[in-house]
Amino acid sequence: MSILAYKYCPWNRYTKMLIYDGIMHFSNPLSFNDRYDCQPCGAYNGVLPEDYSWEDRNEAAKRRLLLADIQKRRQQMNQRISQYGVCCFSKSCNIPKMWAHYADRNRGVCLCFDLDELGFKGVYKEVEYKDERKV
Repeated sequence: MSILAYKYCPWNRYTKMLIYDGIMHFSNPLSFNDRYDCQPCGAYNGVLPEDYSWEDRNEAAKRRLLLADIQKRRQQMNQRISQYGVCCFSKSCNIPKMWAHYADRNRGVCLCFDLDELGFKGVYKEVEYKDERKV
C-alpha cells in the first residue's frame, strides 16, 4: 500500500524546481523559525552539563571555561546538524492552517507525493508532538 503525503508550498523557486525539474529542496534545520525545532538540548543549548559542580559557580575562571566549552559543543553540534536537510509533509491536503502558513496564505499549492515510489520507503517518520521538551 502506498503512503501518500502532501506538501504545502508557496509559489517560489523551490516549488518550481520541484515541479519542473524534479528537484526537492531540503531545508537546513538551523534556519527554522521555531527555536525548538532540531535544536540540541543539554549543554549545547546553554543548560549546564550534569558533571558541573555547583560549588564552582562563583569562580569566574571556571565559569568562563564552562561557557567556552558549551559554546564549543554548540558549534560542533550545529556543524553536524547543518549536514542534514528536512522536508515536511502532511497526511492531508485540506488543513486550513497549513494552507495559511506554509502555502503563502492560501496563494500557494499543495502537492501530492507517493513517498514509497519516490524512494523514501522507511526513511520518513511521523512527528510526535509532546507537551514537554525532552532534555
